[in-house]
Amino acid sequence: QFMNLLPFSFYALFGVALLGVTRHWLPTRWRSGFAMLVLCALVVDAWPGRAAFYRGHSIEEVREFRAIAAALPGGEDRERMAFPLYEAPTWWVESSLVAAHSPLHQAWGWLPWQASGYARPFLEHAFLWLEPDLTPDEAEKLRNVGEVLTRIGRYRYLLDEFRGVPSRELDGAWELRAHNEQFALWEQPRVLPWAYAYREYVVSAGNGYRASAITVTRAHRRGIAVVAGGDGLGELDPELVAASLGVVGLTETALSREEREKRPELVRKLGDTLLDPTARDFKGRFSRFFSERPVEGLLRVDHQRPHPDQIRLELDAGSRPALVVMSEAYHPWWRAWLDGEPEPVGRAQMMFMALRVGPGRHEIRLELLPPLAVRLADALSALAWSALGVGLLVVVMRGLWRRGRGLPG
Repeated sequence: QFMNLLPFSFYALFGVALLGVTRHWLPTRWRSGFAMLVLCALVVDAWPGRAAFYRGHSIEEVREFRAIAAALPGGEDRERMAFPLYEAPTWWVESSLVAAHSPLHQAWGWLPWQASGYARPFLEHAFLWLEPDLTPDEAEKLRNVGEVLTRIGRYRYLLDEFRGVPSRELDGAWELRAHNEQFALWEQPRVLPWAYAYREYVVSAGNGYRASAITVTRAHRRGIAVVAGGDGLGELDPELVAASLGVVGLTETALSREEREKRPELVRKLGDTLLDPTARDFKGRFSRFFSERPVEGLLRVDHQRPHPDQIRLELDAGSRPALVVMSEAYHPWWRAWLDGEPEPVGRAQMMFMALRVGPGRHEIRLELLPPLAVRLADALSALAWSALGVGLLVVVMRGLWRRGRGLPG
């Protein structure tokens, strides 16, 4: 359905490209018939599908909310708009049409794997408290998690689309900004900056998404970040783990026997801070682990983005180290340079990029560097589209030139 809303010029361009290729393959007597066949296929594919989409849909309500979304504040430090429904992406056809006209970033796209495999779990846990089948106690616990995750994820707006179901009522900090018979737009007053830094952090390893979300919530409220260790600590720099306040994770998974034997100093350093969720006294130790620590404030980090694939950060960490967190989904293609020296990029707060800095002032440069094969494919695609435009122009000019001289076409 969504592809049927593309302009007809897209399909026409596809037809031109197809005819250009087949011109060298088909005999001359078949070309006219094939051209008519392609034209009919384009019309049958685009126009009836578009008409079927519009039939039975309240397009006026979509247009009304498109205007509302287009008027939302944007700018360099843009926030995000989220969709709370996860039954299937096909539910979001109209929501996507609304959000596409907004200057905000979208918290969900049609190709989530391009950004991060952790994007959907993060977004789901940020709004899991809206599920209708929860008990009041479950909803309250998950609402506390969602309150933190939505601010970390910079979800300033929530676009709720409903079909025959009344709009849900959001409590807490969310306020209803606009609504009609199909949509409701909710807004919360504040989210975190695009980049900031924590003084302390813990490591989460061997945990599921629910446990990680709860750990992020408890830690953030004390001014502590959560560095993701994946299924174990083997992928992390030992110094990064040793400098943390501790590790929350399944003991045998987070720190295997082999790692324990190789790094006895790390085991001694962690000591009682290695929290095992399977232990009988885990809940009490987990609560004490965070509640006994003083609340730390976040450090300011200035950022610039001269290009979508380039990020510049500046901060003064003062007399202590810090962990810088950026509201950019973690991806292994990002590379970082701290004061001109290469620095590994980690994953923190479940899905965002982070890196550790020492005391003092720092300048950080990040660039997205895809593998050579991906860059070659992108260059080939750009070259092919350029060549198609140039080739079409050459064909038209050649035909006009031959016609002007009275030559056959």
